[in-house]
Amino acid sequence: MPMFRPDIPPHVSEIIRHLSPDLKGSIKAAIRALCVNPNEGEPLVKEIGGIVEIPRQTISHCVHH
Repeated sequence: MPMFRPDIPPHVSEIIRHLSPDLKGSIKAAIRALCVNPNEGEPLVKEIGGIVEIPRQTISHCVHH
C-alpha cells in the first residue's frame, strides 16, 4: 500500500506518455517503489531530494510531509 502519492507535473506526464513501453514501465515501477519507500535509491543533496536510477535514466524526487 503506497504511503505517498506522486505529484507529477503535466509536462512531465506528457514526456513519459511518449516514451517507449519498456522505458515507460521502468519509470512507472520506480515511481511506485518511491511511493512505498521514499528512501529508495541514493541520496542527493538535501535540498533536491533523492535519486533512483533505472537503466540510462535518473528520477529525482523530494518528499513533502
